[in-house]
Amino acid sequence: MNPHIHPAIIETTGTTVKVTPLAIDPTDNTLPQIVNALGGDKAFEDIPELDLGNRNGVTGYIDFLEPTDLSAPMMRGTDEHGRPFVALRLERTRPRSRGRAARSSVKVETIFRRYVTGKTWTSGGASWIAGGALSWQDIDSIRRLAAGKLVGCRENRGYEVGDADGEKEAADMSADPHHHHFRKGEVTSYGRQLYSYEVGSLRLV
Repeated sequence: MNPHIHPAIIETTGTTVKVTPLAIDPTDNTLPQIVNALGGDKAFEDIPELDLGNRNGVTGYIDFLEPTDLSAPMMRGTDEHGRPFVALRLERTRPRSRGRAARSSVKVETIFRRYVTGKTWTSGGASWIAGGALSWQDIDSIRRLAAGKLVGCRENRGYEVGDADGEKEAADMSADPHHHHFRKGEVTSYGRQLYSYEVGSLRLV
């Protein structure tokens, strides 16, 4: 079994690696929320399909798509393991700040089910929307993007809460009018707590 696409416990002892399948609820109740956010079954089915073939990320993430891979701003599909995904071609615009001119870039963020079963979804690629396990706020951002609206672009900093350097960076970001905190102290899948903040805006292109 591939622990990158099947939930498992990995134990390493010296040069020995033991992989034990992890029993989880196979129900995916996240996909219906995404479908609903994108306008329901009919609207979701109308999104163009993207064939990934047998392409895979090194760790099982769908994080390899480039803007030229998409023929539409938003595309959907399933990978060779049967995991559903939605790929979004995003333009991030960062405002003029601290003497730097306004600038923009285009990347793809792919929202996908992390394992072959279960409700956990995450993102690969740009990580401007989710940057970890998909939350209801992230799904709402996808809904707003699909409706043609701008959403805030999120960035993370991996400092433990209470860490002196982390507190200093938080203070520095708070002093910058173009940096807006949200989700301070969020717990990620790695158990670390991050300072998250918005830098610029996103739109589908």
